[in-house]
Amino acid sequence: MNDASSSAQQHTLRPWTLGRGIILGLIALAICILAIPSLLPRLEDNDPQFIYNYLYSQEKSRSVDMTRATEEPDSYLTFGTSEFFFKKDATLSVPACMFGEHNCGIDLNLIGVANDQSLNQGVAMGAFRRASLHDKAIFIVSPQWFFRKNGGQDGMANQFSFMLYRDFLKNKRISDASRAYLKERLSEFSKIISPQMINAANPATPLDAVNGLLMTYREQLALRFNKPRIVAGAIERTDEKKSTQAPYEPNWNAAIENGIQEGDTQATTNPFGIEDRAYADHKDDTAELLQTFKNADKEYSDFTWALNVAKESGYELLVVILPVKGTWYDYQGVKQSDRLDYYQKIRSICDKTRISYADFSSFEYEKYFLLDTYHPGWTGWVRINNAIYDFIHDTPDAYLGGYKYGTAAGAAALNDKGIQRMKRDEAEAKTLTARNPLLSETANLP
Repeated sequence: MNDASSSAQQHTLRPWTLGRGIILGLIALAICILAIPSLLPRLEDNDPQFIYNYLYSQEKSRSVDMTRATEEPDSYLTFGTSEFFFKKDATLSVPACMFGEHNCGIDLNLIGVANDQSLNQGVAMGAFRRASLHDKAIFIVSPQWFFRKNGGQDGMANQFSFMLYRDFLKNKRISDASRAYLKERLSEFSKIISPQMINAANPATPLDAVNGLLMTYREQLALRFNKPRIVAGAIERTDEKKSTQAPYEPNWNAAIENGIQEGDTQATTNPFGIEDRAYADHKDDTAELLQTFKNADKEYSDFTWALNVAKESGYELLVVILPVKGTWYDYQGVKQSDRLDYYQKIRSICDKTRISYADFSSFEYEKYFLLDTYHPGWTGWVRINNAIYDFIHDTPDAYLGGYKYGTAAGAAALNDKGIQRMKRDEAEAKTLTARNPLLSETANLP
């Protein structure tokens, strides 16, 4: 064979050799990608020395599989938002301490993080139904979702989970109307939630199905990779939790008094009953200045939709209606009439959808109900936990109302000392309102 023919043969073989190398390389890459999960922690693994129910984690709140695998035997799904961030260093009355460290016979399984609002919560309710050990569930509603322009819905959309949406759609109990509502609402966030994600969860083509597999793989991989960091926040199982002693009901009155003592020592720099560090960090914020609850039609609609999803999914839902901090909202020029209209609107939506609620709107002027201006605090968590406990055990409670309970007795159940304290704080609030210079400077705020 001469040199010319040998060179021609080499040129003839090179494209096949190159193509074969690419194919073999892609096969090797695929094998490596498929092998990665075997090197990472499994979602179902958990350490019995720890309790995972009270993790404040976006990843945990988006993973039905992880939550289902690690929940306590008497867990009740509790949907909420940033109030779950606070631990016992803030107040001993948080659920992670009151229920998580003590043998009360129940544990709350917290689902939700900051910026979650009604739409994300409705998706979570539908998705997590297969992880629910009981029909009863709790939904804590934040007034700030209903600020003008529908609260912070863009923040909610920014943390939307494909995996959770996929699990929502797998819930066969959810009606076509509820599915269509969600799909339409998600399309309104097209700059944040890609149409490809929506199509992948509702596959109409082979490409949609492939995209769905890739998106699921990516989220699952990230979750398993980050699991050691996530579970580092789990609370250690106490000796009491390990014991076989009979469950007992907390001493609610003693817990209220302890909460007042905590508040007295932690809220010393301001007249509002705001925790000292929170007041130092947020005293100049204007998020609540001259706010209204009248320009949030989409959030009210999403809230109604979420309640319907809960009903379709088979939950017996309890909506927790939080108060605002009356002294601070007076100071910020938020009309009490607007606040009362908001509470009534939430109650009315619950009534129309035949949902029960725990109504704490009468506690606007209980000094230590809220830790800051948004989140339940020293006495607030005691009262909320008490109502949840009574809801779960079907026992009377002054703050339970709505579908199953009728009118909540509310403030009438306060003891004389509590009523006097609230009247004193309400009177003090009226002297504070005129002191905020921002009110006169922003009187024309839209």
